[in-house]
Amino acid sequence: MKKFIIGVLLGIVGLGIFMYLGGSKYVKAFGSGTEKAGAKLERYEKQVQETAKDAKWAATKTVEKTKDKVKEYSR
Repeated sequence: MKKFIIGVLLGIVGLGIFMYLGGSKYVKAFGSGTEKAGAKLERYEKQVQETAKDAKWAATKTVEKTKDKVKEYSR
């Protein structure tokens, strides 16, 4: 119980020091950087989805052609 109370008090003191030293600037900068990273990730995600879609289409065509060739040779 003592460790818990000491931990809470240290957390409160740490938060107070963070706020006193201009913590909002750090949080704002971190949020801005996170937002930019999210936008970049969305762009990469779209590219990966398009590439996966193209790869799926190519694999489907290859399987169809292979099935056709197997049918030709099995006759």
